[in-house]
Amino acid sequence: MSQFNESFRRTFIAEQAFDVGTGTGSGQYTIVKLKGASASYPNQIIAAAAPTDALIGVLQDNPKSGDAGAVQFLGTTKVRAHTTITAGQKLTAFLETSGVYAGFATANPTTTTGDLVIGIALQDAVVGDVFEMLQIQYKY
Repeated sequence: MSQFNESFRRTFIAEQAFDVGTGTGSGQYTIVKLKGASASYPNQIIAAAAPTDALIGVLQDNPKSGDAGAVQFLGTTKVRAHTTITAGQKLTAFLETSGVYAGFATANPTTTTGDLVIGIALQDAVVGDVFEMLQIQYKY
């Protein structure tokens, strides 16, 4: 079902390894953010850890630390589920404290000022599933 246009992707440098199971990232289809705005971290990405993060897109591959990774920022993409999700629900990054689920999607962001919606689920999913979403971005 995933259809994408290469113009909706950009390459960034992974500041961390995104290998599945490392506890420092969740691999392919992880929601990511820029590491920082400083010149010290040009184009570096890390797994998103909160709905208030400046989410930039979804990682499309599994780069090692220092390698380039493709980030989709518009259109349809796959993403990993942290909770049970129903098609049509709004999605954001899971509020992560353990590092295990960093970058996973969670349903129905709150209306807290600053929460960022990154997409709308196009499929139902349960914890750990990779599912399809329409990627859009706006703040509450």
